[in-house]
Amino acid sequence: MPSKPVKCKNSARKSPNKTDEIKLKFAEQEVIGILKNFDDPRSNELYKTVLLLEDKRFEQLSANFLAVGTILAKIRKCNEDLKIKFTTQTQIKCFQKRLASVEAEIKKIKETVARETERLRSERTELEESLADLDDLLRNASLGREKTSGK
Repeated sequence: MPSKPVKCKNSARKSPNKTDEIKLKFAEQEVIGILKNFDDPRSNELYKTVLLLEDKRFEQLSANFLAVGTILAKIRKCNEDLKIKFTTQTQIKCFQKRLASVEAEIKKIKETVARETERLRSERTELEESLADLDDLLRNASLGREKTSGK
């Protein structure tokens, strides 16, 4: 039967955290004590430091706010550009579809014209042949009259 893995407690890790927490609490109590005691000369300096830190924090927040505003403006601009691009691409696709249908219609018309032209040529050839036959008949008839009237 396999043995269960042994879990070791790392007490060295927890000790510094507890020590840090204790140090932090003492530091907080010391700061609170200094701030409560206005007669303490360190109170004024500590107060100025706190105000300075708050000012720096406010400046950082303001800078972050401006950065977010700038980013939002860029996003809006990109969004507008994408809308324009999308609209333009949609219009181009629509135009391409219309162009393709017009080209198909032109092709059909060209094919129809070619068929009709060929049909008309064929009819013309037939008419020319018929006319030639009629000419021959008329010529033969004229010659036949001349022969009969000349006798």
